[in-house]
Amino acid sequence: MSASSPLLLRNALVFENQADLELCWGVPPEWLRTGSRIVVKRAPTKFGEIDLELQRPGQDLVLEYRLKPGAEFPKPQEVRLHIPSGHENIGSVRVNGVLRSLTPGVSVLKLN
Repeated sequence: MSASSPLLLRNALVFENQADLELCWGVPPEWLRTGSRIVVKRAPTKFGEIDLELQRPGQDLVLEYRLKPGAEFPKPQEVRLHIPSGHENIGSVRVNGVLRSLTPGVSVLKLN
């Protein structure tokens, strides 16, 4: 594994895009097969520390995330969840307990 591999993996899961926070921006479709689970704990960002867990127990995705900002961190303008292409059989996304429908052709959900 090269020295840049951990950074590439981190950016695939949690990516700071100027004033926005992109979640799962570089996740390939095979990481979201039925039964999959992705966990990120205490990832530092310029917006504060983030924990996230993304699961696919069946036809839906379940995302639990928490951004822990500090007084010295700016608030992101937007937080977005990226769903890779090939997600046509995902019907909805439950974000922190709130069910959201996934419109066909939409691959980015604005979370805030």
